[in-house]
Order: sequence, then structure tokens, then C-alpha cells
Amino acid sequence: PALKSLSLDSQCTQDFLRFEGNAQTIRLVTKLQVLSTYGGLNLTFGTLSAALKYVAASNEVGRRKGHIFSKVGYFASENEIVAEIRAQTGTEDGRNPIAFLVEAADDVVYSVVDLEDATSKGILTWAALRGQLEERLGKDNVILKEALATTDRVLRIRREDKRPQPEDQSFARAFRTAVIGLGVKAVTDKFLLEHDRILAGDYPEEILFDSEAKDLVRACKAIGSQFVYRTPGNLKLELMGRQIITDLLSLFWEGAKVYSGEDKSKTFAEKIVALLSENYKKVFKRAQETQKHLLREYLRLQLVTDYVCGMTDSFALNLHRQLRNG
Repeated sequence: PALKSLSLDSQCTQDFLRFEGNAQTIRLVTKLQVLSTYGGLNLTFGTLSAALKYVAASNEVGRRKGHIFSKVGYFASENEIVAEIRAQTGTEDGRNPIAFLVEAADDVVYSVVDLEDATSKGILTWAALRGQLEERLGKDNVILKEALATTDRVLRIRREDKRPQPEDQSFARAFRTAVIGLGVKAVTDKFLLEHDRILAGDYPEEILFDSEAKDLVRACKAIGSQFVYRTPGNLKLELMGRQIITDLLSLFWEGAKVYSGEDKSKTFAEKIVALLSENYKKVFKRAQETQKHLLREYLRLQLVTDYVCGMTDSFALNLHRQLRNG
């Protein structure tokens, strides 16, 4: 209902229908981290450019071929800063070359860290993890053999340092180190090989999944999907998290939809507003003054999403308990 006043195909509406964490990150570092000024963290244009993993506005997603246009890169509220980033770095509507490496680093680390975490929690044994890798890739797979050899080497060094750890956890940690090292090398090699195409903006792929590490990382992700993320405990947490976020968004929208920038506490809605972050309310008030082309309804919706997105898991859980369950 909150989106009814906005045109369905407008960027403002699609910002919420296709809400994306990467775009929220750009907003966070340029607007929401209010220090001495309203310039966010005051990062360089080069750093901000490298953080733009995707380059499409929310209402442009999928209209052009290529991975970098497949997700929302920025919101309407950051149109001006993104235009300035592009002008200052010369990337136009392409991706900064460093962003290819940023994305690959994320994928490599998350694919294997979750498996390490699963072994420490007893969800997977090292024997089961190794068996799944060999089944999916084959025992003679070159990069898997290298990863396992590196795992044994790292583990041997750690044992010589006399740092006792549970056996499964020791193997998983050593394997994580091995996969990250192999991933970095594979991505670096591919980056150098495709250097000219990348700089010319003519490289449409995900560099990791076009490198020699692609099969290993995909296998790790598949194992995580089948044996880690779908466990009853994790599924229950995910469903609980979804309900908490839905409840908090609905509750705080009751207050935000009538908020004009004045702090009062007479009506129920005004009392809800009083619980919102003072920092985000300052950002809202400033946007009213400096971004008058954006509809008030859009800014109010962002006030709520900014607040809920900024919560840690424990804060959101505790707040939900206090507001819904007493």
C-alpha cells in the first residue's frame, strides 16, 4: 500500500520492489554515516567507484545484457552522487575494473567460510565435505587435488606450531585457507589475461566464474546450499528473520507515513517515530531540503528501510520481542 502513490515503473518504486544490499551499501557510505558533515564517510571517488558492483538503476535491471546489469546498483536517492562518481573516474555507465576483484573476493570467501562454519557447528564432518567435493568434481580434478594438497600442507604447519584444534575444524580451516589462496591466484591470472577488455568495458562476465577456480567455488556453493542452508535450524532462523523484518517495517511505516520532520509524541504514530534513529531522521530532513525532486513518500519509505537495514541481528530480535511479545 505504501507504494501506491508512486508510479509502478518508476525508479523510486522499483528501488523498493527490487531492494538490493549493494545499492544500500552505496547509500550507507555516501549518506547515512553522518560524521562531521553529510558527506558520509568522505571516501574517494575511486573507492566509491570500486564499490559499485552493479551499474543499473532499479528500473533498468535486465534491459541490457551482461552480469553488471543484472542487479540494482544504486537507488534514485543516489543518482546525483553516482553521476559524479562516473564523471570523476571516467567509467561512464560501465564497471570500475577493481569492482571485478571486489565481487570475486566476496564470492570466494563466502563460498568456503560457510562450509568451515558448518564443520565447527557439527553440521558437516571433514570426511563428508571432502567426499562431496570429490563426488562433484572427481578425484582427479586438478584444482581440487591442489586444494587438498595445500590443505594438508597448511595443516602440517599448524600442527608443528602445536595449536590444538578439533580434527574436523582443523581440516576445514586449512581448506578455507587453500581455497582462498587458489581463488586469488586464479582471479588474478584471469584479470591480467583480460586486462585490456576489462579496461575497455568489453568484459561482461563474472571474472571468478570465468577462471580456473570456477568449478571448485561452484562445488562449495552447491554443498553449502544442499547441506548447510537447508538444515532445519537455518531454515527456522531464516523464516524467523523474515517475520521480524516484515513486522518491524510495517510497524515503523505507521509512524513514518505521517512524519513531516517535526518530532512530536501525542498520537500513536508520533510515538513510533520517536523510536526511529535520530541519525536517520536527520538524513530524512536533509533530503527534504536538498532533494526536493524526490516525492515525500519515497523519502519516508527510505527512512524506514534505512533504520531496519541498519539494525544488527541481535538488535532487531530484541526490539521485535519488546514491541510484539512484551
